Amino acid sequence: MFNYYVTSLQARDFYVQNLPLLPEAESTIHMHAGYLPVGSKNDGDRPRTIIWLNGGPGQSSLIGAWTEIGPFRFLDKNTIVTNNGSWHFYANLLFIDQPIGTGFSYVDRGMFIKELYVMAEHFLNFLDRYVEIFPEFLEEDIYLAGESFSGQYIPYIAQAILEKRLLLKLRGLLIGDGWIDPISLYNSYLPYAIANNLVKNDSEIYTNLTQIVAACRQILSRQVNVFVSQCYYILHQIMNNGIIKAQDVGNTEDSCINVYDIRLGAKKPMCGSNGPSELEYVSAYLNRQDVMSSIHIDGKNSEWRAFTRLIFASFRAFNSRTSVQLLPDLLSKIPIVFYNGEYDFICNHWAAENMLDNMTWNGASGFDLGNGKVAPIHAWVVDGESAGSIRYARNLTYILFFNAGHMVPYDQARRSQAMLYQFIQLNITYPNNQIVDNNHKKVNQNTHHSLNLLIYYFYLIRERYKYFSRRNISTPYFQLFFGHFKTLWNAESYHRQLQFWTKQYGKIYGIYEGTHPVFVVSDPDFLQDVFIKQFSNFHARKITMLDSVSHNIFFTNGSEWRRQRQVINPSFTTTKLKTMTPLINQSINDLMDKLSHHSNNSHEFNIYLYYKRLTMDIICRCAFGIDIDVQNNPNHIYFKKVEEFFDNNAVLKSPLFKMTQLLPEIGCILGRLYFTYNTLITYINKNILPFLSSTKQFDESPFMWLLNRLHTIVEQRQQTPTSRSDLLQLMLQVMTQQPIQNLMENPIKSNNWLSEDEVIGNTLMFMIAGYETTSTALAYATYVLAKHPDILKKLQNEIDEFFLNNDIDDEKIKEYFDYDTITQLSYMDMFISEVLRMYPIANIAIQRRAMENTIVQGINIEKGTIVHADIYSIHYDLELWGPDDPSIFIPERHKIKRHPMSFLPFGAGPRHCVGMRFALMEIKMLLTKLLRQYTILPGEQLESNFNINEQAVIAPQAIWIKLVKRET
Repeated sequence: MFNYYVTSLQARDFYVQNLPLLPEAESTIHMHAGYLPVGSKNDGDRPRTIIWLNGGPGQSSLIGAWTEIGPFRFLDKNTIVTNNGSWHFYANLLFIDQPIGTGFSYVDRGMFIKELYVMAEHFLNFLDRYVEIFPEFLEEDIYLAGESFSGQYIPYIAQAILEKRLLLKLRGLLIGDGWIDPISLYNSYLPYAIANNLVKNDSEIYTNLTQIVAACRQILSRQVNVFVSQCYYILHQIMNNGIIKAQDVGNTEDSCINVYDIRLGAKKPMCGSNGPSELEYVSAYLNRQDVMSSIHIDGKNSEWRAFTRLIFASFRAFNSRTSVQLLPDLLSKIPIVFYNGEYDFICNHWAAENMLDNMTWNGASGFDLGNGKVAPIHAWVVDGESAGSIRYARNLTYILFFNAGHMVPYDQARRSQAMLYQFIQLNITYPNNQIVDNNHKKVNQNTHHSLNLLIYYFYLIRERYKYFSRRNISTPYFQLFFGHFKTLWNAESYHRQLQFWTKQYGKIYGIYEGTHPVFVVSDPDFLQDVFIKQFSNFHARKITMLDSVSHNIFFTNGSEWRRQRQVINPSFTTTKLKTMTPLINQSINDLMDKLSHHSNNSHEFNIYLYYKRLTMDIICRCAFGIDIDVQNNPNHIYFKKVEEFFDNNAVLKSPLFKMTQLLPEIGCILGRLYFTYNTLITYINKNILPFLSSTKQFDESPFMWLLNRLHTIVEQRQQTPTSRSDLLQLMLQVMTQQPIQNLMENPIKSNNWLSEDEVIGNTLMFMIAGYETTSTALAYATYVLAKHPDILKKLQNEIDEFFLNNDIDDEKIKEYFDYDTITQLSYMDMFISEVLRMYPIANIAIQRRAMENTIVQGINIEKGTIVHADIYSIHYDLELWGPDDPSIFIPERHKIKRHPMSFLPFGAGPRHCVGMRFALMEIKMLLTKLLRQYTILPGEQLESNFNINEQAVIAPQAIWIKLVKRET
């Protein structure tokens, strides 16, 4: 490296001639011994110089020169190509190894720099000598730029220049993926890992990490240093024991998560921190004798190293303030750009965003603009493509780069170049040539006309993405066009992702499904306004592809919904429920007979399968009066089709359904396409293929299969009328044969009517909704009982005591079960409520759509906006469910009167689940009989198979238990 203390040399003594392998270089590019200045191709209105620093500590800044922002890239070990994403298109570049001892520089072993303020003084000394040799440097605008640990270097150097070298024209800073605020970084590792599915929050490593995080926070509460090894251990544990996502990494013992880019593979011990593979070519090249001779390096005494471990071990900065403390003062004097790659782990964007949100500068905190306004998050577009997001506030710019890791210019050379252009505000035209990225693939530029159209389109999209910022509502980072759609669909748990965001952004925040705004709310007062007080403005659910073809109480709105509700509600009165108890009792007795074969404490079995058959049996008997005997015939076609609907998530996983979520405006059109296509398949199977004597048939969706079979059942019931008390019979009594369209245009006087499509639609919905939700609630209840023998014993005591006091023996229980019996078991009520609190099932349905412009809790909500209740956050809110920890199962907590919107397993308001009382009756009757006869023990496979799957409902995979016959 350049000797700081030599002053007799002149600039020409450092010029390099005939550097091997370089492509034909422009005359503006020069190289000098030990450090690398690169002349700008376009000075614009005045010369500018970017001083680049890599981090480490201990990394050579020539890494940046040869793999990131410099004029050249290695294609392979023998080929150097021009980097058209180089920053030298717009400014002079000066790469300086920092601190002394990195790269080609050397220092006596005992003289390594250990503190940041000492480093800054050394850097000023270098600049003094540099100006003596290159005095024109004083006339240039200077910018400091770098990444990683240079997030500590740059603020210290900037402060020293502004205070002690006033002749230097320091104009701004650019810090990429910076190690700036250790507190934000250490606190970000676990949540970032969970959000990116590197760690599951129900895993053993998660439990261990929470303990490490707690210990780290205790240390940070006492003292904050640049490095805290106990806290860095969080990152170390995740990258060595987390879930490796890269497809190109085999499952070997030395595989690990890449800390520079979680998309890529890595091997222990470096786990990606040794940088890109091209560094191998750079190192071999710079250590060639002919290369070192060309740049005036004594090859006998020097060796270039990308990383110097002794520097890393020595530079601990124990007596230096962290650089985040210098930023507010710097921002009062010069602008700063912070940028991050979305896939960097070690210096991830969550930490950067948290740091900026909690930092106060230039008279305000975070991105506050005053007058209740917050700086909006803009979509950032480069060359007509979505490049990331950008945000401005009071001399500060923050950019999140999409598809980039720790070394943003390496991954996105052109986009980082565009960032520089925007920051230094050049009044020049970008050179008209093709761009080469880090894979050396060419990207064609758009024509001027097409670009104008794109710009206008992006403007319209950007305006839609201002919905929440205009209302001072926080929102997680999102992608242009997709919003948060991809994040949520790819998340391992949709609802856990919402809960995670709630912890970050509060009880009211916004997300975008495509470009459509959705309020995610866990504030009970806000939800009470939406679901109850302003129901007239929020009487609709979110649009789905089934809206136009599902004529049932769940999907209809307005007067249609009120009419259907008026007809169906009487089916679930106390009187009607009492008439159904014999049917339910018969199905439960069938189950008890089946379970008697498993009453051996050495035999475990999956009881969830039996619950599914039970609930299907009950629904078929109570809803439309048919006995499919599924408990004895689990292969019955009706049961198989309903199982297929839920197991495959046929509708929810379809591309059309996802398109509806992305573009709600075309949901009805897509629904009709889906319905028309499946109707055509049915017609071909029924009428055309038999005519052709074909034995093969097209696959029919389970949803359409069930719909068609219900048509047949309705026709049969009409042809042979019968006196029944089931739901179908009640609806048939008020069914009219007039087409629904005619009824809407010329309604009959009474509202007590249903169309044939509505009868079929509601019967199907009751079958689907009642089958999976009730069986899943029973599964969760059984899991809890197997895990909590004390609670199981309390329930058994309550049941035994009640039966004893009312002179009810076991034989009487089997033959007759009074509806009033289950309503008197108070501990049973609390137990079931606690199960449904901790394990909510149908969360996806708890949302409302604004049908008019309105104001809720001071927030303007436009027509069409969705309000989604974050059930998990509500049910686990300590303020609502304390003082006991909400993560602990305590039935007695339901003795206390809570906020009316604190418990939402069945929704709330006029559109709460119409079958709620029926479902609770099923659950209570089954548990009462089961616990009267058996004690539940956990099976060996209980925990390993409890994995919760999120599909149409949130259900466990299996519930493996043992049953022991009680002596009563």
